[in-house]
Amino acid sequence: MIDRGFISDTLAYNSLICGYGKEGKMQEAKSLYREMIERGLSPDSTTCHLLVKGYGKVGKLLSSLNLVVEFQRLGVLIPLELYNYLGVALCQENRPHAAKCLLRRMVIDGCEPSLEMYNELIQCFCKSDGLIEALSLKDEMIEKGLKPDLFSYRILISSLCKLYRTGEGEFMMKELVGKYLVPDSDICKALVNGYCKERSFHNAESILIYFALEFQIYDIGSYNVLIKVWSEEGNVLKSLELYDKMLKLGFVPNVKSVVVSSCTIDPYKVLISSLCKLHRSVEGECMMKELVGVDLVPNSGICKALLNRYCKERSFHNTESIALEFQIYDIGSSNALIKVWNEEGNVLKSLELQDKMLKLGFVPNGMTCMSLIFGLSRAGNDKKTVEIVSVETPIKS
Repeated sequence: MIDRGFISDTLAYNSLICGYGKEGKMQEAKSLYREMIERGLSPDSTTCHLLVKGYGKVGKLLSSLNLVVEFQRLGVLIPLELYNYLGVALCQENRPHAAKCLLRRMVIDGCEPSLEMYNELIQCFCKSDGLIEALSLKDEMIEKGLKPDLFSYRILISSLCKLYRTGEGEFMMKELVGKYLVPDSDICKALVNGYCKERSFHNAESILIYFALEFQIYDIGSYNVLIKVWSEEGNVLKSLELYDKMLKLGFVPNVKSVVVSSCTIDPYKVLISSLCKLHRSVEGECMMKELVGVDLVPNSGICKALLNRYCKERSFHNTESIALEFQIYDIGSSNALIKVWNEEGNVLKSLELQDKMLKLGFVPNGMTCMSLIFGLSRAGNDKKTVEIVSVETPIKS
C-alpha cells in the first residue's frame, strides 16, 4: 500500500492489526505496531485494545500486561474495559501478583478499579494461599469507598475457616450483618465445618442455631456434619439432643446421604446406629418409623443396625418383623438372622425364614447355604441337608 503511494494512517494500521489478531498472528500484528511508531504514527486506545486482546486470545497474558505498561509510557489512555478484561483473565490464570500490579497501574492511570475486579483478585489470592493480601485488599476497597458485598465476605470467611481461624471468620460474619447484608448457607457451612475441624462443637451448634433463628437458614448439610461429629466423639446423647433441638427449630432431617468434604453422611443411619449401640433398639425402630411417616425410605445401613442389635439382644421376632415389613434386601442381615436361629437350635424357624425371604425376592448366597447346612447337621436331618446342598451347589461360598 505504501509502495503504491498511498498514505497509511493509524486507522489503516489498526484495521490490519485487527485482522492479524483475529487469526492469532500476533507476531505480524506486533510488527505492524512497531512500523507505525517508526513512521511517526501515534498508536491510540484502539491499537492498545486490539493488541492486548489479541495476546490474551493466544494465552500470552504477560505480553498483554507488558503492552499496557508500554502504551502508558506513550501517553495512550487505557480503556477501563480493557483493564477489567485483563485483570479477570490474569486471575483466571491464577496470577494474583500480576493482577495486583495491573490494579496499581489502573490507579496511576486515573482509573478506579471496580468491586468485581477487587472480588476476582481477592478470590485469586485466597486460592493461592495469599489470605493476608486478600484481607489487605478488602481494607483497601473500604478506604476507596467501595463496600464489600456478600461475595467478598463469603470468600474471605471460607478462607479463614479453612486455615483454622474460624473465630475470625465468625467476627467477619458479624461485620457483614452490621453492614445490613444477609449471610447465606455457604457462610453457615464454612463456619460450622471450621468449628468442627477445630473440635469446637458447641460453637458450631451455636452458629447453626443462630442462622436458623436470625435468618431462617436451615442448612441440612451443616446439621448432618454436626450430628456425625458428636457421634464420632462418642457423645451419642448429645447428637440425639441436637436432633430433638433442631426439629423444634424447623430443621427437616433427610435420609439422603450428604457429601461434605468428600465424606458421605447419612444422618438417620448415624442416629439409629447410635441408639442401637446404647442398647436402645426400640427407640431406634421408632425413629425409623418416624422416617417412614414423612415418606422417606430407610436404607440397608439402617436395617442392618437394627437387625444386628435385635439379634444381639436375642429379640429374634423383632428382627424378623423389620426384615419382612420394610423388605430391604440386605442378605447380610438375613444371613445373621438365619444363623442365630440355628444357634438357638430352632432349625425349623431358620428354614421357615429362608422360605419367606425367597418369596420376598432375597437371593441366597454361599453364607446362607453354610448356615442352613450347619443348622440341619446339628439337628441330624441328613436328608434335608442333601436337598439344600443340591440346590445351593452353584453358589460359591
